[in-house]
Amino acid sequence: MGARRGGRPRVRPWSLWALGDFRERILILLRTVRYSPEELDYMMDYSIQGRMTRQILRGRQPSRPYAEKFAQLEEEPPPAKPQWLPRAPKLLTGEAIPAFMVEAESKACLECVALLAEGHEVDEFFFPRHPSQVVHRQCRRAWRRRRDWFRRCAQLGCGHMIAIGASRTCRQEACSLRRMVWGRQ
Repeated sequence: MGARRGGRPRVRPWSLWALGDFRERILILLRTVRYSPEELDYMMDYSIQGRMTRQILRGRQPSRPYAEKFAQLEEEPPPAKPQWLPRAPKLLTGEAIPAFMVEAESKACLECVALLAEGHEVDEFFFPRHPSQVVHRQCRRAWRRRRDWFRRCAQLGCGHMIAIGASRTCRQEACSLRRMVWGRQ
């Protein structure tokens, strides 16, 4: 088969027998060293998500570089992973503990701080996924409601308002200006 104009030469398609044989070799190696497809990809310098090996196991024809790297790995297999250490490379790549938690500092959730000031028991600290994130994901709706509610109280000139960082709360459960109880609308 000739080369395409301006590109690589075409790769001859593998027969079904050759693909099945290659998949069997992958499965044998995975069983021998007790690796997952993700860990095998990590060993061969591919994506840590295991997509390449999984696609080949599902029937995709491997690329020439993949087949060469796999042949080298087959000749000199890595040491078998101990049974008591199920996913060691995942810890090293930052998937067991998300990388943003390692690089970020914990922050106090504004909604949780306000709830704590009101006397509720909550865990106020969290690891933000973005530097501008100020509340937990599960507190987002309640925080927006609190922000809008007490912004209106501030506009009306309520004297019972307490500022907690960038958030606010009220010393009284029922506001005399609004004639409504906070939290029960």
